Amino acid sequence: MQNLGLSTSTPRTESRLKSIFWPSIQNQTDVDYLGRQGFWLCLIPAGQSLLFAMIYRRFPAVLVVFLGYFLFYASAAIGIRERDRLAASAAFLVFLLSLINYLRVAAAGASRGLFDFGGVLNYFIAALLLANVRATWIAAASLRGADFTSERLNETMIDKFSDRMPALVWPVLRFVFAVAAVLLIGWLLWGQIVMKR
Repeated sequence: MQNLGLSTSTPRTESRLKSIFWPSIQNQTDVDYLGRQGFWLCLIPAGQSLLFAMIYRRFPAVLVVFLGYFLFYASAAIGIRERDRLAASAAFLVFLLSLINYLRVAAAGASRGLFDFGGVLNYFIAALLLANVRATWIAAASLRGADFTSERLNETMIDKFSDRMPALVWPVLRFVFAVAAVLLIGWLLWGQIVMKR
């Protein structure tokens, strides 16, 4: 069974570091692994946004922005787990545009204080989200015309959170996420235009 790739305990075909930054797909286990990995990696900017929402909770406008980012990235993580190309692409594009806006603010000398949260971590997160885009597109393309029937885990709370919950929530959340992604990307692009003036 394992030689045919039919077992869910088929070993990974590549190292963890390579699977994060330059994944490939050899079997159905790789497809499922990339979806789960993308889910957890997209929760990094969600957690970062939630952290900043708690730090700046005394500023209502900033709190709302960071909570919005948290909800967006958490929804994108669910979409990535379900191998949705829009979710992966939108998460990367939103993070990249936010990073560019931050760098422009920093270049203008206003990086001290409220929005000073940049650093090497943001570049690392951007690289991870870009790798997620590639992995999601590869996984979705490999499923085209294939009968993908992977048994998702349901043993622990983490399994239920990362495997069962996205399959239940994403069909309902997909449309709301698409609208939110378009609005957020439009808002960030508008910010780019305003900053050029």
